[in-house]
Amino acid sequence: MTAPHVLLVHGASHRGSSWHLLERALAARGIRCATVDLPSASPELGDLHADVEAIRSALDAVPAHEPAMVICHSYGGMPSTEAVAGSSSVSRIVYLAAYMPDAGETLLDLVDEGDDSDWAISDDGLTISAVDPARLFYNRCPPAVAAEAIRDLAPQSLASFEQSVQDAAWRDIPSSYVVCTDDRAIPPHVQRRMAARATTTTSIDSDHSPFLSMPDRLADLLVELLGA
Repeated sequence: MTAPHVLLVHGASHRGSSWHLLERALAARGIRCATVDLPSASPELGDLHADVEAIRSALDAVPAHEPAMVICHSYGGMPSTEAVAGSSSVSRIVYLAAYMPDAGETLLDLVDEGDDSDWAISDDGLTISAVDPARLFYNRCPPAVAAEAIRDLAPQSLASFEQSVQDAAWRDIPSSYVVCTDDRAIPPHVQRRMAARATTTTSIDSDHSPFLSMPDRLADLLVELLGA
């Protein structure tokens, strides 16, 4: 059986390079990966719609005869959910502590009301950033890994959080949700609420970024899911 070709879609403020440890771990297990850089976390400050098109373009680059699977993290679940809708090449979507919207929903529709002190909006109102990313994203990561990840963070387009998706791929394509049980960015109870929409649900005892804090453990779990 041909191994799946996996597209890794990063979360807010990150870049495709944030997956590097997981890419290495998956490659060691025979899984081919590609990444995408979402415009919403670039200097151009693209919006959700630009991210959708970037994911579609990345999927178009996968050879037609190869099975494709999408693994999306955090905000990456928003554009992935729309971008994969109607695809004949994607056989499964894996939501890794990711937002899993229905058609018409924004990211802000999926979060709990309450304290928003973890996030800061820029003075011009165009971007949003984590106030303390070490605590929010990387609380289980080795300090050196966390420090490197923080250096690579970029402001996120605020518009991307406020725009709604137009379609929901999980309604027609098998999906798996991975709940991260020590996540401080998306509380586990919020993840489980969204995970009720998925075909299957599992969990990992991890912070928000298991691709950095425990890449080998996550790779083993993903190999199981990709074979589902």
